Amino acid sequence: SGSIENGQIIVDVPKDDKVQLVLADVSVHCETHAALYVKQADKVFITLAPDTENSLSCGETFVQTDENNVDAALFSRDDITLNGEGCLSIRSPGGHGVVSKDELTVTGGSYIIHAAAHGFSAQDNICISGGAFHVAAGKDGFHAEHDEDSSLGFVFLSGGAFDVTAQQDGISASGAMEITGGTYTLLCGGGSENGETHQTGIMNGPRGGRGPFGGRPDGQGSFSPWDNNGQAAEDNAASVSKKGLKAGSTLLLSGGTYSIDSADDALHSNQSMLLTSGTFTIRTGDDGVHAEDTLQINGGHMLIEKSYEGLESLHIRLNGGDITLIADDDGLNAAGGTDESGYGNM
Repeated sequence: SGSIENGQIIVDVPKDDKVQLVLADVSVHCETHAALYVKQADKVFITLAPDTENSLSCGETFVQTDENNVDAALFSRDDITLNGEGCLSIRSPGGHGVVSKDELTVTGGSYIIHAAAHGFSAQDNICISGGAFHVAAGKDGFHAEHDEDSSLGFVFLSGGAFDVTAQQDGISASGAMEITGGTYTLLCGGGSENGETHQTGIMNGPRGGRGPFGGRPDGQGSFSPWDNNGQAAEDNAASVSKKGLKAGSTLLLSGGTYSIDSADDALHSNQSMLLTSGTFTIRTGDDGVHAEDTLQINGGHMLIEKSYEGLESLHIRLNGGDITLIADDDGLNAAGGTDESGYGNM
């Protein structure tokens, strides 16, 4: 308990030791580094004592003190678990809110996060079974990414209440994502009103109707990705992702209640998506649901109030469910799985 105005809590123990920190009305601010820094441990449990208000904050710049690139108010090199029945507020005006370079697990507690970058970030995985989350992030609300192992970088969520306002993706995984329960209110990239402007040529086809020979948006001549002095393709490749739920591999949804307002796709998988149950209310500036290989829907209730295309995938299998959608272009598009799938199709 107590406060530190400009200092930090450091956990640095032998690699096979486990540590539990119980926060009971703790306030720590570190102007140039992480307020809570797990430098080494086997695993650290951070428990929020019941009926307590705790806070961690940092400044706008980080001064590195060792070989670790510390860039969050709560930064851990090893596994961390957040639990308990109290509240934790985190402010990180120059970096992430919470970072784990291994596993990040949450089983309870209430969290209020304001971060210039990701709200919660982990390298191996993010697993959450409970808790209340109010996240305002300059990048992703929740972000799991592993650069070397495709089996990692996954997200598993089985419960909790999520209220996320993110300038980029709401919840993102470089690997698989599975959600079996919880409530999700996601505002991503400023919402559907900030979606990319879609133009339609003379020959209408999927994804804006470029026509069979790639007609320009004005219907004149051929369309080249190198128009506009060669910058269009480069700018498109560098565009920022502003999706609701985004999985680098499979996306599995078997429960939960979702309200998603996103500038880009609301539900997105770079491989396949299986939706068996859940209640979805969606507004998006692009696709309501997008899978690059196979989209299979077995059940659930989905209302897509605004979209450019409702459901898009290379293969679409509808076995059940109650789907109501409004789309500016195709309601269902199985012309192809990628975001440029419809270009060149009648």
